[in-house]
Amino acid sequence: MIPIKIDVFFAAAVAFAVAAFLAVELLNQWRERRRFDRSRARSVFCCAVCGKIYSDAPDVPENVPVEPDEARPCPHCGRKNFRMKF
Repeated sequence: MIPIKIDVFFAAAVAFAVAAFLAVELLNQWRERRRFDRSRARSVFCCAVCGKIYSDAPDVPENVPVEPDEARPCPHCGRKNFRMKF
């Protein structure tokens, strides 16, 4: 049997538990960022006519730069609206 001091054993156990917790947390953050970055709306619009709130058109790829003053048509009534500013 290998002799080990109790304080060294508990320090190693605590270090292992902290490392495992951090590894799981980093994995969850990575998965969440990967999943929601694709679906996150890059811009939000509010129609002045029908009052509907909508985001970028689904046919616009994410890697295409979007002009800040570009208007998008409302999917409900067709009126072109500018992006909302927060």
